[in-house]
Amino acid sequence: MTFRRPHDRRFARKGSPTPEQLVAALLPFSWARATNVTTSGGFTTELLDLAHATNKFTQASAPLQAATPASQAAAGGQLCVSFTAAQKYGSNLPASSWSFLHSGSGMHVFHIAVPRTTGTRVQLSTQAAGPAAASRGLALYCFATAGGTAAAVSSNGTAALYDTQTILAPVNAVVCREYFHSSAGSPQRGALKNGVLSDSGAELNAPSASDPAGTLFIGGSVGATSSYEDWAETIIFNRVLSAQDRAVVGAYTLSRYGI
Repeated sequence: MTFRRPHDRRFARKGSPTPEQLVAALLPFSWARATNVTTSGGFTTELLDLAHATNKFTQASAPLQAATPASQAAAGGQLCVSFTAAQKYGSNLPASSWSFLHSGSGMHVFHIAVPRTTGTRVQLSTQAAGPAAASRGLALYCFATAGGTAAAVSSNGTAALYDTQTILAPVNAVVCREYFHSSAGSPQRGALKNGVLSDSGAELNAPSASDPAGTLFIGGSVGATSSYEDWAETIIFNRVLSAQDRAVVGAYTLSRYGI
């Protein structure tokens, strides 16, 4: 399966660029989407990376593979990979390639999915394998609620174990969650709605350059936390986007998913 990059001039179309082409022009570090996967025997074996030619998110263990992507009405009818419990896919890039996610040097992540159950669910993590004391890294969580609201939001785990960010999301509704951090301030989380940041706030545990990096996983974490969501897309930048660039991503999510 080959993905033709929207910003590749060989495949450019006349006229105004599409929202997808405009996002590609921002040069994401990594861009995985449920429409671009490898399947075998009714299961998803790989999530292909649209932006990074040498990267794939793979899972060789059959019990940890999700089913073949299916259309999800809540995500505008787009294909989604349905994660349950410990199902997850790990990058084949060296762990050091993902150190920017928790070093404080700058990162911006957009994660588009439909949470299926209430409670705290992991979405992305770079936790290294091993006992708790050695499992530090970045863990991004979604706190899903029946109404999409809660009295308070706090980080999961402790600074001694994980750098974490937790965000709110309604169950059974597509949402584009946003995570970003630079050396200039605290980690931030929020949601993109029509290109505008909302439900924003700072998190408790700041990234630390001393934390050992692990391979980036989409889905369940190396630890005990599970993932229950219909995953559509993850776009990762190794820098914090400007308000103008964030609006470009927002226009894309609006055109594709209606959010």
